[in-house]
Amino acid sequence: MKTKLLYLTKIVVFLIIVFVLLMVLSFRTKPTIDSQIITNFSSVKKNTVDVLFSGTSGVMRGISPLEIYKENGITSYNVVQSFNNNSFDYFFIKDALRRQSPKVVILDVERIFDGALKENEIHFVLDGLPLNQCKLEILNSNIMEGNYDLFDRLSFVVPFFRHHNDNFIKAINKGSNIVCNDAIAYGYKYTSFVGYKELDPNYMSRKDGDLTVHFKKTHSIEYIEKIKQMLDEKGIKLVLFCPPHAGLWTNDKHEFVQKFADKLGVPFLDINMEYDKTKIDLKTDFMDQGHHLNIVGAEKLSKFMAKYLKDNYDLTDHRNDDNYSQYKNDLVKYEEYKYNYMKDYNKNLENRGKNNV
Repeated sequence: MKTKLLYLTKIVVFLIIVFVLLMVLSFRTKPTIDSQIITNFSSVKKNTVDVLFSGTSGVMRGISPLEIYKENGITSYNVVQSFNNNSFDYFFIKDALRRQSPKVVILDVERIFDGALKENEIHFVLDGLPLNQCKLEILNSNIMEGNYDLFDRLSFVVPFFRHHNDNFIKAINKGSNIVCNDAIAYGYKYTSFVGYKELDPNYMSRKDGDLTVHFKKTHSIEYIEKIKQMLDEKGIKLVLFCPPHAGLWTNDKHEFVQKFADKLGVPFLDINMEYDKTKIDLKTDFMDQGHHLNIVGAEKLSKFMAKYLKDNYDLTDHRNDDNYSQYKNDLVKYEEYKYNYMKDYNKNLENRGKNNV
């Protein structure tokens, strides 16, 4: 009997060791820098974030929290991921509220009409994240649509099973446990590229099909309503937000989301309708074909957001508060990195058309 018990104990210990090793290997093969934006959030001092931005790459490339802080001392952070959608936003916001007590949450809705994420997109969002309560809640939710077998589901927990031979894992992850460096700054991702394509200034007038059909195929309504309920319980204001997106957004989408926001009882701030106020230039301020802002466009949008937040919400200027010195110290580093990116931007602008982004 003792021999059998010892044998079973050895098997259990072996399996635990194998699992731990696989988790370590998975940690070392995180595929993107985006995941660090989520994990680095824990490096921000507790209860010092007054505004939380949540969404996808449009916010990541378009909103600079340190630019906002520089303008009027409002502290913020971008809890964002490329390919993210509003169902994932719910879980990331819920997790963020375990450490921070923001006054306002700005929710990006540019992917509100998208359906469920594809398997490779889910891996992109989840693989670099630690195995914590947030990740387990996502894996057990109804947003995990698809015929995933045991191996597939295990690969979301232990990404090594999927990525061990994938060149994707070779992406350099500069952001580990640092909220401001030469790659990212409080969830903002620098870029000095200048898009080579002329963007149509009348892009909002394009016509969409029946948006109701697309809307019903998503979990967006369900999870935005859950976000609203969660924030209401904590006395936090919600704002629906759409960054400039010349490649996707239209007047039809704007009107549809505006009606949804009115029904929900929250403001909808659509930057695609605010070019006269943001001064964003379609010719010079995008890094690509109208999907993401570059460093100049992000500075303009961030300054606009700083004014919007100050004018509409009772938020404190923390620039002279020692409890918020992390922002003050990181702003110095941010300005150094920004200076170098601006030099690259000016070169790219001069050579526009050669980088073909």
